[in-house]
Order: sequence, then C-alpha cells, then structure tokens
Amino acid sequence: MEKVKNSGKKTNKTNAVRKYISEIIKKPAVKIILAVICVLLLIALKGLITGTQDGKITVVSDSQKKCTYVSRDGRIISDNTPGELSGEPVYSSDGKTAVFLTYSQDGSSSFYTLFAVKNNKVIRITNNVSSSFKISSDGSSVIFKDREGALKLNSISSQSDNTIYASADEYCVSPDGKTAVFSAYDEAGLSLSLYCYRKGSVSEIGTGLVPIGVKNNAETVYACDTDFKTLYSVSSDGKEKNKISDISDANICFNSDLTQMIFSSDSGTYICFSGSVRKLIYPFTDASPVFYDGCSPIITNEKHGVKIYPTDDFTDMYYYLAEEKILSYIDSNCARNDISDDVSNVKVSYDLKYVYFTNSSKSLYMIKNKKEPICIKNGISDFEVSANGKFYSFTNSSGVTEFAKGEKTFFTAENVKFKAITDGGKILYTPSEKQNQLFEISNTGKTKQISDSVSSILFDKISGCAVYFESNDKNETVVEIIT
Repeated sequence: MEKVKNSGKKTNKTNAVRKYISEIIKKPAVKIILAVICVLLLIALKGLITGTQDGKITVVSDSQKKCTYVSRDGRIISDNTPGELSGEPVYSSDGKTAVFLTYSQDGSSSFYTLFAVKNNKVIRITNNVSSSFKISSDGSSVIFKDREGALKLNSISSQSDNTIYASADEYCVSPDGKTAVFSAYDEAGLSLSLYCYRKGSVSEIGTGLVPIGVKNNAETVYACDTDFKTLYSVSSDGKEKNKISDISDANICFNSDLTQMIFSSDSGTYICFSGSVRKLIYPFTDASPVFYDGCSPIITNEKHGVKIYPTDDFTDMYYYLAEEKILSYIDSNCARNDISDDVSNVKVSYDLKYVYFTNSSKSLYMIKNKKEPICIKNGISDFEVSANGKFYSFTNSSGVTEFAKGEKTFFTAENVKFKAITDGGKILYTPSEKQNQLFEISNTGKTKQISDSVSSILFDKISGCAVYFESNDKNETVVEIIT
C-alpha cells in the first residue's frame, strides 16, 4: 500500500511539472526560441546526412600519377579521378556544380573523359566526347559533341543522354538545361541552318544564323549572322526574326538567366533587357562589367567569345573601359557615374563591396561600399586582392612584396615566388631561393612554416583555395589544400 501512495505523489509531481512546462511553452518569446532551435537542428541534421552543398569546388591534376583530385571546402572527395585535367573546369552560376574534361593515354590511343561534380559526388558522364562542352547555368545539364560529331544533352542528376542531332557546328543550352539551339550544315557543307531542340523534338527555325543563347523553353533564341555583324532574336517556331542591333564585335555578355545582355555597336556599349529594350551605358565600345577574378563565366560560343556571367543583374555594378582607361558605376536606372579616367588596372571583391584600382602614377585606390575612392598606397605594381576584398598584396617600387589591409602593411617579403590570400584570409608565400618551403602569415604579421617539401603549388581563385603537393615520410606525393 505504501508503494501505491508514493506512486500517487510522484504522479502529482509529474503532472505539476508538465503543467508548468506547458505554461512556459505557451509564452510567445519561448515559442520563437524553440522554433529557431528546431530550424537549426534540422539544418544541422541535413548537413550530417547530405554534407555541405554550398562549398566551393577545387579541381587540380597530379601530372606524376596522371590523375585528378577534386575537393569541396578543402576536403578531398576524389583522389583517383583518371586522367589529367584538360582546360579549366566550368562552373554553374551558383558555383555548386562543376564540369571538367580529363585527358588520358592508353598505349597509342588517347581520349577525353567528361566528369561532373555535384552534391559532393564526382560523376563520370562519358569518355565518348570531343574536346569541348557547355553546361546550363543552373548546373543541371551538360551539352557536348561526341567523337563522331553527334550532339548530345546529358542530365547530370539522372546521368542520362539524349542524342539531339547527328552533326552540329555551334550549340548552346538554356539556363534550366532543357532546351538547346544549334547550327548545322547540310550534307554538301554549303547551307547553314539554325535548329531548336525542345520537349524532345528538333525543328528548323532559321538559316544563315549562329546560336549564342536561348531562354528557357525557347522563349527567345539569340543568334548572329555568320560574320557576327548583326544580333537577332528568333522565336521558337522560327516565324519571327527581329534585329536587335548591328554589333561591332563578338564580345557579348549574358546574365545567368539570359534576360539581360551587354554588347557593343558602332555607337557605344548597350544593355539589352529581354531581347528588345536597349539602353546606352557608354558612348564608347567594349566597356565590361568588373567581376572578381575567380568568377569564371560560362562560355556559350567558343569561336566568338560569348559568355554567361554569374549575376542576375548587370546594373548596380562597376564597369571598366580599358581602351579609354575609364572606371564607372552603372546604377539601377542604367545611369553612369564616372569614377576615374586614369585607371590602368582594376580588381574587385567577390561581393563587389571592395574595388581597387591603380592609375598611371602607380597609386593604389580603394572604394569601399560605394564610397569615394581613397588612395591607400603609392608606387606599386601587380597587386592582388583576396576574395572578400579585405586583404591585398602588391610589389612596391623596391621590388619587395607587401601584404596589407586597408592602409596598413603588416608583412613584407623579398624575392617571393608564390603568393596568395585564401578565401579564409590565410596569407601564403614561398621564397624564390627556397621554393620547396611554404609559409603562412597571420594578419598581425606572425609567420609560420607549413611545409619544407613542396614540389608544386597553385592558387585556385574560383574556390579561394591553395593546393600544394609535397613528399611524405615514405617519399610519396600527397596533396594538401588550404582554405
């Protein structure tokens, strides 16, 4: 009987505790806190299950082992991808997907293999590929010609191929990877036609035109004449062909979803919205938007230099006109504000919050958060800027390398062979007389030696990582990555 009595007391206490907790949970502030905790737990759980999806990808080859290493966020996810890297990897606009070619030799034969990096996996697409390819800006698909010249569209996630056409000349793919446009000659090789692949079928939509871009579902197809003197928009059925402009060169830039483009005509540089509305931003030709050195564009036309840049909007940006040495800012209304007409070199941070430029007198200026430029150094050359824009390095008039933040230099080094500032703010260099040694500098100037057996080293501006090869105790070559 005593046990039953004590059990009743415990039950009463438990109910009281539950009631107390219930009253606390009902309070608005507590509800918000609990909701935030739940969200954070879900994010953490997702990270444990799937791994980091936003990490930057690095692809580098080992020439001795004839293989390629792939890493994400400094962690190697493949150390035995066969073949050496051929050309540069191509990245989706968000940087989460990369596609690359490797080159291999097997006896007297050689071949390329096409790989993709997606969701922390290295996917082998095919080794029946020519030496070129293009990816959709969202990273879902890759389009390429096989060794026989057939045009194929591959869905990276499902690893499935669709043969679009038996032979193709130039080609490109829509941002969502579902639509393609391409040009092909007739059997006699005399007549060039423009074709559109949409929803599993191919239709001819024009003649004498070279494709340079296509919106999703072929809402608009962009093409040029074979001389690249005139820019057109073409409807998906080919019934409408509208002249956008005469152009002075083939350096055409698209934004990531192909709703905006920049081109030059004889009267200046224009922004074009949705293939029809044009606005003059420069009375000169060849003005280009300034991106961080690591923002590698997607090439949509190899022969003529048409590119897709990883941005949604070409306004609210800095532009540089190298021939006139003019640096300007284009606001959201396409109005131009000239910053300087004596600019010899310009570099920006990844988020465009920092802008650095030099003038003819070798003075270095910095713009932070769109404020007025300030001179931070004099008598400099060949400067480099970190991805976040907070750090920079340069060679001074005495030939000495300086590492700096703002107007303050915190480390100097003579006879530097290699130098880099990683995305994580780590500053690295190797001395010319001891190229097998690698040093790391903190932003306070403290130095430590990382390795004394470096065989080769490079800095990948896309990922902001330094990659080096060194020999271990067993005289084996290993790869190390610094983020």
